[in-house]
Amino acid sequence: MLGHRSRRDSLIEGASELNGWGGRGVLPNDEFRTPEHLVKQCLAALEPIEQPSEHHTLSLLDPCAGTGAWFFRMAEQWPYAKIDRNEILEGTDFFQNHRDYDWIIGNPPFSNLTAWLQHSALLATKGIAYILPSHALNYNRIRMMESFGFYLAQIHVFENPKEWRLGYPHFFVVWRTNFLRARMISLGPPVGKQERLGMFLDGGE
Repeated sequence: MLGHRSRRDSLIEGASELNGWGGRGVLPNDEFRTPEHLVKQCLAALEPIEQPSEHHTLSLLDPCAGTGAWFFRMAEQWPYAKIDRNEILEGTDFFQNHRDYDWIIGNPPFSNLTAWLQHSALLATKGIAYILPSHALNYNRIRMMESFGFYLAQIHVFENPKEWRLGYPHFFVVWRTNFLRARMISLGPPVGKQERLGMFLDGGE
């Protein structure tokens, strides 16, 4: 029997044949796993998030769960929340999910990003938080998200994980509803280049 990692890798190799993600198919280069330390850093940046009440249970979605790094960390950080996961390699297509969630959080596939953001905006009611490549955050997508009622609230930068082997920067981008103006997070006191690498703009870990 194949181990978990090797079985998943074999699925990824044949992913282009899957009729997933809205019928587009899955591309092998959409599969970039987020290291646990980066997931922890990203989720910490979302605090404060809604606290539970007797009238409402916080609902979260990891739309592309992969091996579960985001899903399990969210469960640890918000144990009172109801958390769902989609993963096309496990047979659950995000584009076939039509439930409402307070927040949608994760590291989405970049090859179908505009449609992914549109569908996210249809499901989320309070916020969306995604890792995105820097060149994906263009004016057209920002305006599109605003047309759905989502406004840029936070932009964090981090050093790319070495295993990604990508030469362009990435951001952790947070949209919130009813956020009337985007804000740039201060870098704070000047720091050296080596000190800044791997840190979020608001101080991070």
